[in-house]
Parts: sequence; structure tokens; C-alpha cells
Amino acid sequence: MRVHGKHYRAAVATLEPRKLYSPRDAVEKVKATAYAKFDESVDIAVRLGVDPKHADQIVRGTVSLPHGTGKKVRVLVIAQGEKAKEAEAAGADFVGIEYVQKIKDGWLDTDVIVATPDVMGQLGPLGKVLGPRGLMPNPKAGTVTMDVARAVKELKAGKIEFRVDKSGIVHAPTGKKSFAVEALEENLRGEDRVPGGQERHRACADRQEVVRRRGAGGEPAGLHGGHCAGQARGGEGALHPVDHGLEHDGTGSPRGSGGVRMIRTKAEKQEMVTALAARLRNASTVYVTDFTGLDVAKITQLRRRLRLAGGGTDFVVVKNTLARRALVDAQVQGLEAHLAGPTGLVLTGADPIAAAKVLADFAKEFEKPAIKVGLVDGKTVTPELVKRLASLPTKHELLAQLGGVLQAPMAGFVGALNGVLMNMVGALEALRTRRAADGGGAS
Repeated sequence: MRVHGKHYRAAVATLEPRKLYSPRDAVEKVKATAYAKFDESVDIAVRLGVDPKHADQIVRGTVSLPHGTGKKVRVLVIAQGEKAKEAEAAGADFVGIEYVQKIKDGWLDTDVIVATPDVMGQLGPLGKVLGPRGLMPNPKAGTVTMDVARAVKELKAGKIEFRVDKSGIVHAPTGKKSFAVEALEENLRGEDRVPGGQERHRACADRQEVVRRRGAGGEPAGLHGGHCAGQARGGEGALHPVDHGLEHDGTGSPRGSGGVRMIRTKAEKQEMVTALAARLRNASTVYVTDFTGLDVAKITQLRRRLRLAGGGTDFVVVKNTLARRALVDAQVQGLEAHLAGPTGLVLTGADPIAAAKVLADFAKEFEKPAIKVGLVDGKTVTPELVKRLASLPTKHELLAQLGGVLQAPMAGFVGALNGVLMNMVGALEALRTRRAADGGGAS
């Protein structure tokens, strides 16, 4: 059995079990009980009560701390031309496109990599090297951007990235033991104060930002060693019309000012239901899928593949309550019982086979999504029948085969006709030669 040291036991003895401390008291306790000889880091742990195994409950993002983290960050900017000059002026430690080759050769002496979108094609093959180390540039983290100067300044000023772990907890640094109590408290609270000489941009506390980004279906967020500033109920976003299409809000998507998701009115929800009902009426084929286990990137990839299949095929993620109302409005029957859990609807036109092929191929590659049920020309089909549909040739493939069948006899006829013509030409040429020879003999 592991036994803690005397310094640890003495520090724990100063805390009252199950007592909720204010941020100020918590910071003072941390500084008073710190016993290491080096400058310890002060971290925060937020229990979100989410299950990150589900794609709609993954919480990640970035936040700028007013007083930074106390750590010197080495920033590499992979850019060229004017963007490289902007990065150098902003204070980047390493700049240049030549670092792509250096990374291939084994160089990794940096903490963060920022890249412009035009060079991401060269960084793509390095994903296996940079990804496991957390160095791969990501648009969601703000490290793939054309505004490289701003990204470098934010990183130097103390911008951090957070992501929920497999236990549903977010860990993030808030400073060093050597920080003043006021500085640690402001980092924790998110006081909008930025040290002189730094760009004043989006200074906010990691604790408040994480609470705003909470995933769906989780318990109220709990703050270890402090009190919770509030409970934000995130969730799977609803479907709403955008121009002529539909869009899914996603998880914890900020719909209002300050990152707080606004509650939709009945009229807005009815507008969403009406838009989805119209799509259902126009779709001759509907597949109901369970996208559990697919992250946002894979869902986007699936949506693109379905759209490439043609026929107006699309993948729509929608709340089950709104989907049931839309099915009733569209008078579509046979799908209500399967609307449970994370649900994605595949809506397609006259060719149900093309969409079934895309779903089957995607499931072979990623083991998701799972098909719950299908509706083809008003008839309910089981997942097994959908898989059998995927093995059939598509409409375009059938047309190509039909064209080949029709082309073969025509090609034979043209070949035979060419043979007859060549024979006639040969006979006429022989006749001409014979007459010429007879004429020469007579003279």
C-alpha cells in the first residue's frame, strides 16, 4: 500500500473535507501548503460529468489567461512570404517552410506549431509524428490561421488548449506557485486584465470557458477545490435552416453573446421542424443511423462522401424530439420507434443504392455509423436489407453496363460493314488493274 510523505500529509491536514472554497481561499491554500523546492505549477481540474466516448460530449477548446501560465513557450511558425515576416515580427522562435524537412529528419524542439492553410498539405504526411505529441496544427485550436501574428502573440501571452480526458475531466494549468495571489485568482476567475505590452484579446478563465463548452447529457460541472460559478446545460444542438439547407448546432455551440447558448423559442423550433419535414417529403429514401463514436471530423467526412454520391444525398443530425414532429408533419411512418440516442438521418433521392454503398464502405473503414432502419419508397427495410442494397450496382453503373451491351452489337455491325467496304475496294482495284493490263496488251 502506498504511503504519502510527511509534507503531503501535513498539507492535506490543513484542508477541511468536502468544504467548498472560494477561488481566493483556494489559491491562498495552494500557496500556503506548497512545499516543493522548485516553482510548482498550479493546475485546475473540472469534472464535467460527460462521457467522451460519445462524439456529442467531447469538450475541447482554447483560452487565454490574463497573466499567462508562467512557462516560456517555444513557437514554430510554418509559413512563407509575408506571413513568415509577420510571424518573425510577432516574436516567433522558429519561422520558415524549411522546418518541414527538419521535422522529417527528427527535429522537434518546439512546444507549439502554427501554420498557414496553404502549407498544411506538406504537414499532412507528418501527422503520425506530430499528432501523438500534440503538435499537429488544428483550426479548432487556432493554430491553422492566416493571422499568424495574432496566434503567436496569444500563445506567448499564455493561451492554452484544453480537452476532456477519458474520465470526463478537464485538466488545465492556471499559473505557477511564484505568482501573486491576485494573479492566480484572476487567471482562475477570468478577470479581463492583460499585462502591459500584450494584446488585449479574449482574456477569460479556463474554468468559465470549460463550463460554457460542456458536452451533452452530462452532470453539472464540478470544480475540484473551488466552487462552481454556475451550471451550463450543454447539449446536442437542434437543426435550423440556413439558406436552402439545414445545419446542426453541434455540441456546446455558442449561439449567443459571451459563448452562452441561447434557448430557442417555440417559433424557431417549429421553423426547424417545417424545414426538416419538407426535406423528408422530397426524399424517397431515408436511412436512420446511430453515429455514436464518430467525432466531428469523421461526421464531416461522411457528409461529404454522401453528397458526392449525388441525388441530393445529405447527412442530417437532429434532436429526436424535433425529428418525431417532422415525421408526423411529413406523414412518414415506420421510423419513430428507432429515434433513440444520437441519431443521424441520411436523406437521398431516387437512387437508394448509392447512399447505402457509402454507408457500408464508411462502416467498414471506421466501424460506424450503425444503420438502425431504412425507408425506401415508403417501405421499411432492415439493416440487413440495406447491406444487401449496398452490394447491388448503382443507377450510374447500370447505365454504364447497358451502354456497353448496346455498344457491342453496334461495334460488330460497323466492323462487318467496314469489311464489306474493304472487299469492294479490293475488287474494284483488281478490276482496274486487270483492265489496264488488257488495254496494254491490245495495243
